[in-house]
Amino acid sequence: MTSISSYLSQLMQDLSVTSTPNNVGALDAFLQPSRRSRIQNLTAFNIALQRAGFVYITIRDAISSLRQRRLLDFDALVGDCACHIRALFIAHFATKYFSSPSAHTELCAIQRTISRQIAIIKRKLRSPQTIPANLTGQDVLNPLEREIPQQLIYMAMAYLLTKTRENKSVTRQCTACLQLIKGCHTEATNSNFASTSELAISKEHTSRLVLAVKKTFSRLSCEYIQQEALGLPSLTSLEQRLLTAQHTNAYSRHELPCFVSKQIAFKSAIKRGFSILVKVQRAEHNIRRYNEPYDVVFCLQPIDGALRRVIPTASHAQQPFIVIEGQRNAALLGDETSDQYCSRLMGVDMMDIITWNGAAHPQYTEDNIALPLTDLELQPLRALALRADQEGCSFQNQRLLFMTHIYTDTLINQYQELGINTLPANGVI
Repeated sequence: MTSISSYLSQLMQDLSVTSTPNNVGALDAFLQPSRRSRIQNLTAFNIALQRAGFVYITIRDAISSLRQRRLLDFDALVGDCACHIRALFIAHFATKYFSSPSAHTELCAIQRTISRQIAIIKRKLRSPQTIPANLTGQDVLNPLEREIPQQLIYMAMAYLLTKTRENKSVTRQCTACLQLIKGCHTEATNSNFASTSELAISKEHTSRLVLAVKKTFSRLSCEYIQQEALGLPSLTSLEQRLLTAQHTNAYSRHELPCFVSKQIAFKSAIKRGFSILVKVQRAEHNIRRYNEPYDVVFCLQPIDGALRRVIPTASHAQQPFIVIEGQRNAALLGDETSDQYCSRLMGVDMMDIITWNGAAHPQYTEDNIALPLTDLELQPLRALALRADQEGCSFQNQRLLFMTHIYTDTLINQYQELGINTLPANGVI
Protein backbone atom coordinates (compact mmCIF):
# COMPACT_ATOMS: atom_id res chain seq x y z
CA MET A 1 0.00 0.00 0.00
CA THR A 2 1.19 3.50 -0.79
CA SER A 3 1.84 6.06 1.94
CA ILE A 4 -1.18 7.67 3.57
CA SER A 5 -0.98 10.93 1.66
CA SER A 6 0.54 9.76 -1.64
CA TYR A 7 -2.65 10.02 -3.66
CA LEU A 8 -3.68 13.34 -2.17
CA SER A 9 -0.18 14.77 -2.52
CA GLN A 10 -0.28 13.98 -6.23
CA LEU A 11 -3.77 15.43 -6.39
CA MET A 12 -2.47 18.61 -4.77
CA GLN A 13 0.04 18.98 -7.58
CA ASP A 14 -2.66 18.33 -10.17
CA LEU A 15 -4.86 20.96 -8.52
CA SER A 16 -2.00 23.45 -8.89
CA VAL A 17 -2.17 24.49 -5.25
CA THR A 18 1.19 25.70 -4.02
CA SER A 19 2.32 23.78 -0.94
CA THR A 20 4.40 25.10 1.91
CA PRO A 21 6.88 22.85 3.79
CA ASN A 22 4.93 20.73 6.28
CA ASN A 23 1.89 22.90 5.51
CA VAL A 24 3.10 25.41 8.10
CA GLY A 25 1.33 28.33 6.42
CA ALA A 26 -2.06 26.62 6.35
CA LEU A 27 -1.89 24.98 9.78
CA ASP A 28 -0.73 28.23 11.38
CA ALA A 29 -4.20 29.62 10.71
CA PHE A 30 -5.70 26.82 12.77
CA LEU A 31 -3.42 27.11 15.78
CA GLN A 32 -3.87 30.11 18.08
CA PRO A 33 -1.71 31.50 19.63
CA SER A 34 1.38 31.12 17.45
CA ARG A 35 2.87 27.65 17.13
CA ARG A 36 6.17 29.20 18.21
CA SER A 37 4.86 30.38 21.57
CA ARG A 38 6.43 28.46 24.45
CA ILE A 39 3.96 26.63 26.70
CA GLN A 40 4.91 27.36 30.30
CA ASN A 41 2.09 26.01 32.49
CA LEU A 42 -0.51 23.27 32.61
CA THR A 43 -3.41 25.57 31.73
CA ALA A 44 -1.69 26.76 28.56
CA PHE A 45 -0.80 23.17 27.69
CA ASN A 46 -4.42 22.03 28.02
CA ILE A 47 -5.66 24.95 25.93
CA ALA A 48 -3.12 24.07 23.22
CA LEU A 49 -4.30 20.46 23.32
CA GLN A 50 -7.95 21.53 23.04
CA ARG A 51 -7.21 23.73 20.05
CA ALA A 52 -5.17 21.06 18.32
CA GLY A 53 -7.87 18.50 19.06
CA PHE A 54 -10.52 20.80 17.65
CA VAL A 55 -8.46 21.24 14.47
CA TYR A 56 -8.17 17.48 14.05
CA ILE A 57 -11.88 16.98 14.71
CA THR A 58 -12.64 19.59 12.04
CA ILE A 59 -10.43 17.80 9.51
CA ARG A 60 -11.88 14.40 10.46
CA ASP A 61 -15.47 15.63 10.07
CA ALA A 62 -14.62 17.38 6.79
CA ILE A 63 -13.39 14.03 5.44
CA SER A 64 -16.65 12.41 6.59
CA SER A 65 -18.69 15.01 4.70
CA LEU A 66 -16.59 14.50 1.58
CA ARG A 67 -16.94 10.71 1.78
CA GLN A 68 -20.71 11.10 2.12
CA ARG A 69 -20.82 13.62 -0.75
CA ARG A 70 -22.26 16.36 1.46
CA LEU A 71 -20.65 19.12 -0.58
CA LEU A 72 -22.87 21.86 0.85
CA ASP A 73 -20.78 21.46 4.00
CA PHE A 74 -17.99 23.28 2.13
CA ASP A 75 -19.92 26.42 1.12
CA ALA A 76 -17.68 28.76 3.10
CA LEU A 77 -18.47 32.32 4.19
CA VAL A 78 -15.42 34.55 3.85
CA GLY A 79 -16.70 37.92 2.68
CA ASP A 80 -14.41 38.37 -0.32
CA CYS A 81 -16.66 38.35 -3.43
CA ALA A 82 -15.26 34.95 -4.40
CA CYS A 83 -17.78 32.16 -3.79
CA HIS A 84 -17.15 31.03 -7.40
CA ILE A 85 -13.49 30.27 -6.57
CA ARG A 86 -14.54 27.87 -3.82
CA ALA A 87 -17.13 26.34 -6.15
CA LEU A 88 -14.44 25.56 -8.71
CA PHE A 89 -12.01 24.15 -6.14
CA ILE A 90 -14.64 21.93 -4.49
CA ALA A 91 -15.84 20.68 -7.89
CA HIS A 92 -12.23 20.01 -8.88
CA PHE A 93 -11.30 18.18 -5.68
CA ALA A 94 -14.57 16.25 -5.36
CA THR A 95 -14.64 15.16 -9.02
CA LYS A 96 -11.19 13.62 -8.75
CA TYR A 97 -11.92 12.08 -5.37
CA PHE A 98 -15.25 10.57 -6.49
CA SER A 99 -13.74 9.16 -9.68
CA SER A 100 -10.85 7.34 -7.98
CA PRO A 101 -11.51 4.22 -5.86
CA SER A 102 -8.04 4.49 -4.31
CA ALA A 103 -8.78 8.00 -3.08
CA HIS A 104 -11.48 6.69 -0.76
CA THR A 105 -9.00 4.26 0.79
CA GLU A 106 -6.41 6.99 1.23
CA LEU A 107 -8.82 9.40 2.88
CA CYS A 108 -10.05 6.67 5.20
CA ALA A 109 -6.46 6.01 6.26
CA ILE A 110 -5.89 9.71 7.00
CA GLN A 111 -9.14 9.82 8.93
CA ARG A 112 -8.16 6.81 11.06
CA THR A 113 -4.78 8.39 11.82
CA ILE A 114 -6.45 11.63 12.86
CA SER A 115 -8.97 9.76 15.02
CA ARG A 116 -6.14 8.04 16.88
CA GLN A 117 -4.50 11.40 17.55
CA ILE A 118 -7.81 12.80 18.83
CA ALA A 119 -8.07 9.89 21.25
CA ILE A 120 -4.53 10.56 22.52
CA ILE A 121 -5.37 14.23 23.10
CA LYS A 122 -8.53 13.30 24.99
CA ARG A 123 -6.55 10.96 27.26
CA LYS A 124 -3.98 13.67 27.97
CA LEU A 125 -6.72 16.12 28.87
CA ARG A 126 -8.29 13.66 31.32
CA SER A 127 -5.11 13.02 33.29
CA PRO A 128 -2.54 15.29 35.04
CA GLN A 129 0.26 16.33 32.74
CA THR A 130 3.97 16.87 33.08
CA ILE A 131 4.89 19.50 30.53
CA PRO A 132 8.01 18.68 28.53
CA ALA A 133 10.71 21.32 28.55
CA ASN A 134 10.65 23.93 25.77
CA LEU A 135 7.31 22.66 24.41
CA THR A 136 5.70 24.93 21.79
CA GLY A 137 2.40 25.00 19.95
CA GLN A 138 4.15 23.48 16.95
CA ASP A 139 5.00 20.36 18.95
CA VAL A 140 1.31 19.76 19.64
CA LEU A 141 0.52 19.54 15.92
CA ASN A 142 3.73 17.86 14.77
CA PRO A 143 2.51 14.22 14.84
CA LEU A 144 0.26 14.71 11.80
CA GLU A 145 1.70 17.67 9.94
CA ARG A 146 3.37 15.55 7.28
CA GLU A 147 0.25 13.42 6.78
CA ILE A 148 -2.23 16.18 5.90
CA PRO A 149 -1.76 17.70 2.43
CA GLN A 150 -2.61 21.35 2.00
CA GLN A 151 -5.64 20.91 -0.27
CA LEU A 152 -7.26 18.77 2.42
CA ILE A 153 -6.57 21.54 4.93
CA TYR A 154 -8.25 23.90 2.44
CA MET A 155 -11.33 21.64 2.50
CA ALA A 156 -11.27 21.57 6.31
CA MET A 157 -11.10 25.36 6.40
CA ALA A 158 -14.10 25.56 4.06
CA TYR A 159 -15.91 23.11 6.35
CA LEU A 160 -15.17 25.18 9.47
CA LEU A 161 -16.25 28.45 7.83
CA THR A 162 -19.46 26.79 6.64
CA LYS A 163 -20.30 25.39 10.06
CA THR A 164 -19.69 28.75 11.74
CA ARG A 165 -21.92 30.59 9.24
CA GLU A 166 -25.49 31.60 9.96
CA ASN A 167 -28.13 33.49 8.03
CA LYS A 168 -29.98 36.27 9.78
CA SER A 169 -33.25 37.82 8.64
CA VAL A 170 -33.10 41.58 8.18
CA THR A 171 -35.20 44.40 6.73
CA ARG A 172 -33.79 46.17 3.70
CA GLN A 173 -34.95 48.69 1.16
CA CYS A 174 -35.59 47.44 -2.36
CA THR A 175 -33.77 49.82 -4.69
CA ALA A 176 -36.34 49.18 -7.45
CA CYS A 177 -39.58 50.00 -5.59
CA LEU A 178 -38.03 51.71 -2.51
CA GLN A 179 -40.17 49.61 -0.13
CA LEU A 180 -38.77 48.23 3.13
CA ILE A 181 -38.72 44.47 2.65
CA LYS A 182 -38.70 41.95 5.50
CA GLY A 183 -37.17 38.51 5.17
CA CYS A 184 -33.99 39.53 3.40
CA HIS A 185 -30.87 37.78 4.61
CA THR A 186 -27.41 38.65 5.77
CA GLU A 187 -24.62 36.22 6.63
CA ALA A 188 -22.74 36.32 9.92
CA THR A 189 -20.35 34.22 11.99
CA ASN A 190 -21.81 31.95 14.64
CA SER A 191 -19.22 31.40 17.38
CA ASN A 192 -21.35 28.79 19.18
CA PHE A 193 -20.32 26.01 16.81
CA ALA A 194 -17.08 25.09 18.57
CA SER A 195 -18.71 25.01 22.01
CA THR A 196 -20.73 21.96 20.93
CA SER A 197 -17.68 20.08 19.68
CA GLU A 198 -16.16 17.04 21.37
CA LEU A 199 -13.32 19.29 22.55
CA ALA A 200 -15.09 22.55 23.27
CA ILE A 201 -13.24 25.81 22.93
CA SER A 202 -14.56 29.18 24.01
CA LYS A 203 -16.46 31.67 21.83
CA GLU A 204 -13.50 34.02 22.02
CA HIS A 205 -11.10 31.38 20.76
CA THR A 206 -13.59 30.34 18.07
CA SER A 207 -13.84 33.93 16.80
CA ARG A 208 -10.06 34.27 16.70
CA LEU A 209 -9.75 30.95 14.92
CA VAL A 210 -12.37 31.86 12.30
CA LEU A 211 -10.72 35.22 11.60
CA ALA A 212 -7.32 33.56 11.17
CA VAL A 213 -8.76 30.87 8.90
CA LYS A 214 -10.50 33.47 6.72
CA LYS A 215 -7.18 35.22 6.14
CA THR A 216 -5.36 32.06 5.09
CA PHE A 217 -8.34 30.67 3.17
CA SER A 218 -8.73 33.84 1.10
CA ARG A 219 -5.01 33.81 0.29
CA LEU A 220 -5.12 30.17 -0.82
CA SER A 221 -8.20 30.96 -2.94
CA CYS A 222 -6.36 33.72 -4.77
CA GLU A 223 -3.33 31.48 -5.30
CA TYR A 224 -5.53 28.71 -6.66
CA ILE A 225 -7.33 30.87 -9.23
CA GLN A 226 -4.05 32.48 -10.32
CA GLN A 227 -2.62 29.00 -10.91
CA GLU A 228 -5.76 28.02 -12.84
CA ALA A 229 -5.26 31.04 -15.08
CA LEU A 230 -1.86 29.66 -16.14
CA GLY A 231 -3.60 26.63 -17.63
CA LEU A 232 -6.01 28.59 -19.80
CA PRO A 233 -5.13 29.00 -23.49
CA SER A 234 -5.65 32.75 -23.65
CA LEU A 235 -6.67 35.63 -21.42
CA THR A 236 -7.77 39.06 -22.53
CA SER A 237 -5.52 42.00 -21.74
CA LEU A 238 -8.11 43.16 -19.19
CA GLU A 239 -8.06 39.78 -17.44
CA GLN A 240 -4.26 39.71 -17.41
CA ARG A 241 -4.13 43.18 -15.89
CA LEU A 242 -6.78 42.43 -13.24
CA LEU A 243 -4.94 39.27 -12.16
CA THR A 244 -2.24 41.53 -10.76
CA ALA A 245 -4.76 43.69 -8.87
CA GLN A 246 -4.82 41.61 -5.68
CA HIS A 247 -6.03 43.60 -2.69
CA THR A 248 -5.79 42.96 1.06
CA ASN A 249 -8.91 44.35 2.72
CA ALA A 250 -9.43 45.86 6.16
CA TYR A 251 -9.74 42.36 7.67
CA SER A 252 -6.42 41.22 6.13
CA ARG A 253 -8.24 38.99 3.65
CA HIS A 254 -6.86 38.65 0.16
CA GLU A 255 -9.08 39.50 -2.81
CA LEU A 256 -8.83 39.50 -6.57
CA PRO A 257 -11.30 41.60 -8.58
CA CYS A 258 -14.58 39.70 -8.88
CA PHE A 259 -14.69 40.03 -12.67
CA VAL A 260 -11.40 38.29 -13.39
CA SER A 261 -11.75 35.54 -10.77
CA LYS A 262 -15.25 34.73 -12.06
CA GLN A 263 -14.05 34.67 -15.67
CA ILE A 264 -11.18 32.33 -14.85
CA ALA A 265 -13.36 30.11 -12.65
CA PHE A 266 -15.89 29.45 -15.40
CA LYS A 267 -13.36 29.26 -18.23
CA SER A 268 -11.54 26.64 -16.16
CA ALA A 269 -14.82 24.84 -15.41
CA ILE A 270 -15.52 24.63 -19.14
CA LYS A 271 -12.00 23.40 -19.85
CA ARG A 272 -12.29 20.71 -17.16
CA GLY A 273 -15.75 19.62 -18.30
CA PHE A 274 -17.63 20.47 -15.10
CA SER A 275 -21.42 20.46 -15.36
CA ILE A 276 -23.44 23.46 -14.16
CA LEU A 277 -26.90 23.65 -12.60
CA VAL A 278 -28.76 26.97 -12.97
CA LYS A 279 -31.61 27.81 -10.57
CA VAL A 280 -33.65 31.00 -11.03
CA GLN A 281 -36.24 32.62 -8.76
CA ARG A 282 -39.03 34.93 -9.90
CA ALA A 283 -38.37 37.56 -7.24
CA GLU A 284 -40.85 40.18 -6.13
CA HIS A 285 -38.02 42.55 -5.31
CA ASN A 286 -34.38 42.89 -6.29
CA ILE A 287 -33.20 41.83 -2.83
CA ARG A 288 -32.59 38.15 -2.27
CA ARG A 289 -35.09 36.29 -0.08
CA TYR A 290 -34.93 32.57 0.69
CA ASN A 291 -38.69 32.02 0.75
CA GLU A 292 -39.14 32.60 -2.98
CA PRO A 293 -39.13 29.28 -4.88
CA TYR A 294 -36.97 28.41 -7.88
CA ASP A 295 -39.34 27.97 -10.80
CA VAL A 296 -36.72 27.60 -13.56
CA VAL A 297 -33.99 24.96 -13.29
CA PHE A 298 -31.78 23.55 -16.03
CA CYS A 299 -28.38 21.93 -16.58
CA LEU A 300 -25.48 23.05 -18.76
CA GLN A 301 -22.48 21.03 -19.88
CA PRO A 302 -19.31 22.07 -21.71
CA ILE A 303 -19.53 20.83 -25.30
CA ASP A 304 -16.95 21.91 -27.88
CA GLY A 305 -15.69 24.66 -25.57
CA ALA A 306 -19.10 26.21 -24.86
CA LEU A 307 -21.87 25.71 -22.31
CA ARG A 308 -24.78 23.78 -23.85
CA ARG A 309 -28.16 22.86 -22.43
CA VAL A 310 -28.43 19.14 -21.55
CA ILE A 311 -31.04 16.90 -19.97
CA PRO A 312 -29.33 15.06 -17.09
CA THR A 313 -29.54 11.30 -16.73
CA ALA A 314 -29.17 8.93 -13.78
CA SER A 315 -25.41 8.86 -14.38
CA HIS A 316 -25.24 12.53 -13.38
CA ALA A 317 -27.02 12.09 -10.04
CA GLN A 318 -23.97 11.73 -7.78
CA GLN A 319 -21.68 14.02 -9.75
CA PRO A 320 -20.55 17.41 -8.43
CA PHE A 321 -22.25 20.29 -10.23
CA ILE A 322 -21.32 23.95 -9.99
CA VAL A 323 -24.60 25.57 -8.94
CA ILE A 324 -25.54 29.09 -10.05
CA GLU A 325 -28.39 30.61 -8.06
CA GLY A 326 -30.01 33.75 -9.40
CA GLN A 327 -33.19 35.72 -9.77
CA ARG A 328 -35.15 37.97 -12.12
CA ASN A 329 -37.39 40.78 -10.92
CA ALA A 330 -41.08 39.97 -11.47
CA ALA A 331 -41.99 43.65 -11.56
CA LEU A 332 -40.05 44.00 -14.83
CA LEU A 333 -41.56 40.94 -16.52
CA GLY A 334 -45.27 41.69 -16.80
CA ASP A 335 -47.22 38.49 -17.42
CA GLU A 336 -44.25 36.52 -18.80
CA THR A 337 -44.61 32.87 -17.83
CA SER A 338 -41.82 30.63 -16.57
CA ASP A 339 -41.79 28.84 -19.94
CA GLN A 340 -41.48 32.11 -21.82
CA TYR A 341 -38.71 33.30 -19.53
CA CYS A 342 -36.82 30.01 -19.89
CA SER A 343 -36.97 30.31 -23.69
CA ARG A 344 -35.75 33.92 -23.50
CA LEU A 345 -32.90 32.97 -21.18
CA MET A 346 -31.86 30.07 -23.41
CA GLY A 347 -31.46 32.53 -26.27
CA VAL A 348 -28.50 34.19 -24.54
CA ASP A 349 -25.04 32.63 -24.21
CA MET A 350 -24.57 31.75 -20.53
CA MET A 351 -20.92 32.80 -20.63
CA ASP A 352 -22.07 36.28 -21.69
CA ILE A 353 -24.42 36.36 -18.70
CA ILE A 354 -21.58 35.30 -16.40
CA THR A 355 -19.33 37.99 -17.90
CA TRP A 356 -21.95 40.73 -17.47
CA ASN A 357 -22.66 39.71 -13.89
CA GLY A 358 -18.96 39.76 -13.05
CA ALA A 359 -18.54 43.24 -14.54
CA ALA A 360 -21.57 44.65 -12.69
CA HIS A 361 -20.60 43.12 -9.34
CA PRO A 362 -18.55 45.15 -6.81
CA GLN A 363 -14.96 44.19 -7.58
CA TYR A 364 -13.88 44.13 -3.93
CA THR A 365 -15.81 43.68 -0.69
CA GLU A 366 -15.22 47.32 0.19
CA ASP A 367 -17.06 49.46 -2.36
CA ASN A 368 -14.75 52.43 -1.89
CA ILE A 369 -11.64 50.54 -3.06
CA ALA A 370 -10.75 51.55 -6.61
CA LEU A 371 -9.17 49.19 -9.09
CA PRO A 372 -5.48 50.06 -9.62
CA LEU A 373 -5.98 50.59 -13.36
CA THR A 374 -5.86 53.65 -15.56
CA ASP A 375 -9.02 55.07 -17.12
CA LEU A 376 -7.96 53.63 -20.46
CA GLU A 377 -7.44 50.16 -18.94
CA LEU A 378 -10.83 50.36 -17.20
CA GLN A 379 -12.81 51.22 -20.34
CA PRO A 380 -13.56 47.58 -21.34
CA LEU A 381 -14.79 46.73 -17.82
CA ARG A 382 -16.99 49.83 -17.67
CA ALA A 383 -18.44 48.98 -21.06
CA LEU A 384 -19.30 45.46 -19.85
CA ALA A 385 -20.89 46.86 -16.67
CA LEU A 386 -23.04 49.18 -18.79
CA ARG A 387 -24.00 46.24 -21.00
CA ALA A 388 -24.95 44.25 -17.89
CA ASP A 389 -27.33 46.99 -16.85
CA GLN A 390 -28.83 47.17 -20.35
CA GLU A 391 -29.28 43.40 -20.63
CA GLY A 392 -30.78 42.90 -17.16
CA CYS A 393 -27.81 41.33 -15.34
CA SER A 394 -27.13 44.02 -12.74
CA PHE A 395 -28.45 44.63 -9.25
CA GLN A 396 -30.43 47.63 -10.51
CA ASN A 397 -31.89 45.81 -13.54
CA GLN A 398 -32.63 42.12 -12.94
CA ARG A 399 -34.77 41.53 -16.00
CA LEU A 400 -32.63 38.69 -17.40
CA LEU A 401 -30.57 37.01 -14.63
CA PHE A 402 -28.84 38.45 -11.60
CA MET A 403 -26.58 35.88 -9.93
CA THR A 404 -26.91 35.69 -6.14
CA HIS A 405 -24.67 32.76 -5.17
CA ILE A 406 -22.37 30.10 -6.66
CA TYR A 407 -21.33 26.85 -4.95
CA THR A 408 -20.86 23.12 -5.65
CA ASP A 409 -23.21 20.27 -4.77
CA THR A 410 -24.25 16.89 -6.15
CA LEU A 411 -27.16 16.94 -8.58
CA ILE A 412 -29.22 14.49 -6.54
CA ASN A 413 -28.95 16.61 -3.42
CA GLN A 414 -30.12 19.68 -5.34
CA TYR A 415 -33.06 17.71 -6.75
CA GLN A 416 -34.05 16.63 -3.25
CA GLU A 417 -33.92 20.21 -1.99
CA LEU A 418 -36.12 21.31 -4.89
CA GLY A 419 -38.58 18.50 -4.23
CA ILE A 420 -38.32 16.98 -7.71
CA ASN A 421 -37.39 13.50 -8.87
CA THR A 422 -36.60 14.26 -12.49
CA LEU A 423 -35.96 17.51 -14.28
CA PRO A 424 -38.78 18.51 -16.69
CA ALA A 425 -37.66 18.64 -20.28
CA ASN A 426 -38.41 22.37 -20.58
CA GLY A 427 -36.47 23.26 -17.46
CA VAL A 428 -39.53 24.68 -15.68
CA ILE A 429 -40.67 23.25 -12.34
